[in-house]
Amino acid sequence: EMAREDQSISASAMTRAERAFGVVAERLTELARREQELSEQASGEAADDFRTIAFLMPIVIVLSIAASLAITMAVRRSLLGEIGAIEAAASSLASGDLTVRARVDGDDEIAATSRALDDSIRNLNLSLRTILESARTIGSASREIALGRAGLPARAGVRASLEQTATSM
Repeated sequence: EMAREDQSISASAMTRAERAFGVVAERLTELARREQELSEQASGEAADDFRTIAFLMPIVIVLSIAASLAITMAVRRSLLGEIGAIEAAASSLASGDLTVRARVDGDDEIAATSRALDDSIRNLNLSLRTILESARTIGSASREIALGRAGLPARAGVRASLEQTATSM
């Protein structure tokens, strides 16, 4: 209502609003420029990161594959060594060798199998020694019996001779 009666009030209000709008527009322009700078900077950093990752990723993949193969080969070599030791013990047993060699055992199933085989060979060795001792004892007793039998006819002859002498007397 005052602007209708006095035009200067309305012009003054418009001027203040235009100045405030100009300040807001200037700040929005500065904000848009700063946002553009930050966006370009982030885009550049992302591009640099992408190039770095694109360069390093194949190297990391190749190193991972190489490490995986090395670990696989080491585990394979270890397992085959343990299985080879079991095979050597079984072959030695088959050829009659009952000696048990000291082995470095682990805690896995293959090491448990190896220990079981070693224990079986030791028990077989002990059983065979017991059988050998029994055979030696039986052999010694058989020789004594044979010697006793061999001396029996001679003793019978001596006895007959003694009986004849006693009868003659």
